[in-house]
Amino acid sequence: MNYDNIWEKLMILGAKMGCHQRPDRSFFAGGKYQFPVCARCTGVVLGYIAAICTVGFSIPVAICLLFCGLMFLDWLIQFIGIRSSTNARRLITGTMGGFGLLRLELMALFYIISVLRQLIKM
Repeated sequence: MNYDNIWEKLMILGAKMGCHQRPDRSFFAGGKYQFPVCARCTGVVLGYIAAICTVGFSIPVAICLLFCGLMFLDWLIQFIGIRSSTNARRLITGTMGGFGLLRLELMALFYIISVLRQLIKM
């Protein structure tokens, strides 16, 4: 199997998703293949998956906002140069942020659907 070809296609997909794909902020598989998205984006994808898996559970809005805020804070602290982030921290805060964001989006979607259902019944 030609893994180089698969890797190239995944890297193109990662770039289309909007990831900067910086090697110093990415994980590598087998020491050769850079993940198609950086550590933070990898975490966001994992957070999305976790959010989808927990759709049947009630998660407070405040927790979701906190998770998004922690990811933003990690980015901001790094961006303004207070402290450098690590790939492990980027992964953790990215996972939290992705989870929080998708849960908020799903809550909004379910709310809109419930309002539309009420309007249709009228």
